[in-house]
Amino acid sequence: MAQLRPEQWKEVGPYLDQALTLPEAERAAWLEAFREKNRTLADLVQTLLDEHRSLAKEHFLEKGPATDHASIVGSKLGPYQIEAPLGSGGIGGSLSRARQPVGPRRGDQSAAVEVFVGPGSAPAV
Repeated sequence: MAQLRPEQWKEVGPYLDQALTLPEAERAAWLEAFREKNRTLADLVQTLLDEHRSLAKEHFLEKGPATDHASIVGSKLGPYQIEAPLGSGGIGGSLSRARQPVGPRRGDQSAAVEVFVGPGSAPAV
């Protein structure tokens, strides 16, 4: 996933919003016209659109919450793959180990993900 600083988001955000309001069939032509004006920003918009399309294919926002802590093992959270539970405690939180796959733009990175469970509810990442 693209790692942007706040000032980069301020600059690229309006263009990304504009691209996302266009029908998919019109985006390529809009992006080419924009690329003639500002190649760097257009390339960044393209990267973000590609990531948006990938997450849409995974139905990232449409998935409901996990039903238990073990059920998130194997699932993806952005570029991370949830590998194993680490422990639980506190106000219903459960830590899980996650690893970002090695790739051309990524290093081998690990992270801890906390899952919260409210009273009478399913876990939410």
